[in-house]
Amino acid sequence: MEKQQKHILIALIMLVFANIFGMLTEKACCATPAEIEQWLQAHNDYRALHGSPDVTWNTTVEASAQAYANTCPSGHSGSGYGENIAFATYTQTPQNVVDRWYAEEQYYDYNNPGFSLDPTKAIGHFTQVVWMSTTQIGCGCATGCSGTYQSICVCQYYPAGNVIGQYAANVFPLSGVPGAPSLSSPANGATVSGTSITFSWSTPTGSPTKYHIQVSTSSTFATTFSNNENVVGTSMTVSGFPNNGTTYYWRVRAFNSTGWGSWSGTRSFVNGSIATVPGAPTLSSPADGATVSATSITFYWDTPTGSPTKYHFQIATSSTFSPLAWSSDTITGTSQALSSFPNNGTTYYWRVCAYNSVGWGPWSSTRYFVNGSTGTVPGAPTLSSPADGATIAATSITFYWNAPTGSPTQYHLQLSTNSEFASLAYDNNNITDTSRPLTSFPNNGTTYYWRVRAYNSAGWGLWSSTRYFVNGSTASVPGTPTLSSPPNGATVSGTSITFSWNVPSGSPSKYHIQLSTSSTFATTFASSDNVSGTSITGNGFPNTGSTYYWRVRAYNSAGWGAWSGTRSFINGGVPAAPTLSSPANNAKLSDTSVTFKWNASAWATKYWLAVSSSSSFSEDTRVFYGSVGAATSYTLKLPRDGKTYYWTVCAGNSAGWGAWSLYRTLKAPPPNNSAALLLLLEN
Repeated sequence: MEKQQKHILIALIMLVFANIFGMLTEKACCATPAEIEQWLQAHNDYRALHGSPDVTWNTTVEASAQAYANTCPSGHSGSGYGENIAFATYTQTPQNVVDRWYAEEQYYDYNNPGFSLDPTKAIGHFTQVVWMSTTQIGCGCATGCSGTYQSICVCQYYPAGNVIGQYAANVFPLSGVPGAPSLSSPANGATVSGTSITFSWSTPTGSPTKYHIQVSTSSTFATTFSNNENVVGTSMTVSGFPNNGTTYYWRVRAFNSTGWGSWSGTRSFVNGSIATVPGAPTLSSPADGATVSATSITFYWDTPTGSPTKYHFQIATSSTFSPLAWSSDTITGTSQALSSFPNNGTTYYWRVCAYNSVGWGPWSSTRYFVNGSTGTVPGAPTLSSPADGATIAATSITFYWNAPTGSPTQYHLQLSTNSEFASLAYDNNNITDTSRPLTSFPNNGTTYYWRVRAYNSAGWGLWSSTRYFVNGSTASVPGTPTLSSPPNGATVSGTSITFSWNVPSGSPSKYHIQLSTSSTFATTFASSDNVSGTSITGNGFPNTGSTYYWRVRAYNSAGWGAWSGTRSFINGGVPAAPTLSSPANNAKLSDTSVTFKWNASAWATKYWLAVSSSSSFSEDTRVFYGSVGAATSYTLKLPRDGKTYYWTVCAGNSAGWGAWSLYRTLKAPPPNNSAALLLLLEN
């Protein structure tokens, strides 16, 4: 495990150097001896951890891999060899590439060997790297590719790995680490009531010294309810459960001096019972479709399941319950009396839902009734002009309809740009004839809807059917701009950033740009709807690694066009690893006081120094491990023990901590008696 950690640390340093020193030169063929050694060592170091024999270099396989890399591919080649591909926006190194492939090991389930179909837990690169039966490899990289990724590395393998049905015989757990624990309690799928639950498991092979338990509401453990990696026995009690029917998942792995073993299988349990909202009430009276001639009516319903404490009653003249004639959500019984009904043949709709401590239950089914006789109100008018669906190019329009039955004395005309008449452009219920001229139409292609109803001494009759017409021709708004820069997903450092886009169709006269930390643009970091060109520079960015989203739309005399697609970028980020300055690597100290120095990293506001008697920097070997503020040096007194010490530094800012530097070693001065003995031996 110490060796594995060292490889990961080296990979992080190589990643930093790749970003600093630029692009590798693209080659047709072939790798240099040094590159071949790096590819083989990166693979064979990891293969050894899993008991797989070393692979060797095959120039035929290499030529195939290099040729495919030079095509700047976006997917696999189907060459017949096994194949791994790595994409990056920076120049890649063999160690960096293989480290990233091997990082998938954390998702591999040795208890259920096989290929993973979960795209968030890919394991195919890892299993090909350590595949026991693979004996030869060849790799090649290409740089300067267009598109999102400028650097693409391809490794091909012979014989190919990832063969279905052969995983158990070719992919083995890390050598020497403990086996996977067997979970004991709670049983899988059990219901466990209480706010404190004890978890237990059996001791696996490998003499573990501690365990790591995770409890989560997610089967992927993307977030954890409890996460403890220092459990010394084979059981642990976790408190704070809500006991409300939530489903939890748990798993355990074991640790010894070699490292962490594989996770156990995952179990689930339900914590407590699921409380439920009330059922839907059953309506009792008035009966559905009844005619009720009265100005006061009492409504009744039955008590549903779930012990409700109150009810919500709604009544309306529309089956969509918009608008409402009356509504109350504080009714404590199963009936409600209402008065002031017009008794004129109006149709009403009503419904009820129930509430308990969990919340509101579903609405009952809807009933309707007719209040009074419909025989005396007017019929529905028949619309005459404009014709349904007509296009009328004018700013003044006269509306006509025919008189219905029932000797109406007045009419109600409504005009709206919404077919549901949610908002009204014109509303007049005091028209005494069967036509109405209206003015001030915009004649710009707007669609209007209109309807009429009639009135007599018995009340208002039903609405006519709805007609619509288009007022004038539709001018064309601009097309959608195509965003240019920054590229989607880019990392852009600095406090000033320039945004640019292409001119869409429709001869726009200005643009509207929005910038937000939310992909929904619920709030905006910056917004301007008066940009005259196709670029604008924004200032005041924090350069702290925040993710921003941006979009643009265009305007002409017809109005605003549609928004462009949304792009995102990261503004700044964590600092690069510092470069160590002094003491020199492998220095021998003559005094116990030593000042550690390093070069400043861009955007860094603080540094963390680690000094240890082991290259693993494990907790029990650390001499110093802590933040030293913004300083680029720190003085420490080492023991006079003649031991070799290791030191490394990482830089941080408000976005977090960056990668560790490549460590250096130094040797402390020997004990005084040892120094005297050495002098005597020399004499």
